[in-house]
Amino acid sequence: MSTSSFTVLSTFSVTELTKDISKSNITSTLQGIAFQPTGANNLTVYFTPAISAGDLTTLTLLVANNSSYRTPREIISQYKYVVKVATTTNGTLATAYASGQTIDGVVLATGDRILIKNQTNAIENGIYMVNNSGAPTRTTDLQPGYKVAGIVVNVNQGTINAITIWTCSNIIGTAIVAVNPITFDTLSPSVGNYAFAYSTATQNAAVANTFQLVTYTTAPQLNGWSLALGTGIFTCNQTGLYIFTYQAALNTTTGAEPQTGSMTVNLSTTPATAEIPGSQSSTQTATNNVARVMTQNFLANVTSGQNVTLQFAATNTVTQLTPSTASQGVTKVSVSITIVRIS
Repeated sequence: MSTSSFTVLSTFSVTELTKDISKSNITSTLQGIAFQPTGANNLTVYFTPAISAGDLTTLTLLVANNSSYRTPREIISQYKYVVKVATTTNGTLATAYASGQTIDGVVLATGDRILIKNQTNAIENGIYMVNNSGAPTRTTDLQPGYKVAGIVVNVNQGTINAITIWTCSNIIGTAIVAVNPITFDTLSPSVGNYAFAYSTATQNAAVANTFQLVTYTTAPQLNGWSLALGTGIFTCNQTGLYIFTYQAALNTTTGAEPQTGSMTVNLSTTPATAEIPGSQSSTQTATNNVARVMTQNFLANVTSGQNVTLQFAATNTVTQLTPSTASQGVTKVSVSITIVRIS
């Protein structure tokens, strides 16, 4: 493959590419011509099979003077070359994406193409090339100034994003690289995006009539979510519609009955700020040391980067979430939660 670079007028739309090759044998065997923007007003032309510069007599860009002008920055393929891995959370651009760092379970190496799609400052989102140290470099096929609404890119590896397809979902006119906040949404949701966690520990109400975070001792299933055991804070790594199911066993050890316990699920960018409508449940204990169950099922939209917390409150501090002592099972659970992405 050979290339020839030339300057074009940036105010015209390229509508057709014609060729005039001086040698007939080249004309008959030429399989194709492709072109790619290499700067603000430049195109690089690719010939298949390769030809020498001396064989090229003319290469003409036909232009049309119409209202839908496209500069070379807009003449880019909608389908981008595959990236090795894609982000799941925000990272510091200057340090988080250098060689040796890890994204979605994959260790980065110099020269890797990566999709950065979860930056808090979404203007930073895009396709990058990993450097040995420091910040990554935007790839030549997605440079600052390119209009990228509707582009599509495949992700090859990763614990969460392996073999998924992503598109820039910005409205046309609002998707200029390094100028506008860029949003990527999946065209092929990760298979089985879910979370399941439970606790076998007793959790007392620390302050009466005050919601507190429920914590978990075990999280055997996490895909598309992260959870630091002991904190009770789930972090979503993929935007979508989720179905939630939780169950907890409420018990009062001493004191007058009945006592009331309540649970709710909160959704926020910081922990415990906004109750999800329809997530609350409550029950009353009737007899000391006889557990009553609180349970609920509901749907909620969750955005990548948001936190989800299950919270518990009771009317006194001797009311608790407790494993059922009457259970015949091996694992006696005081509280559990299941989260599954459905769209």
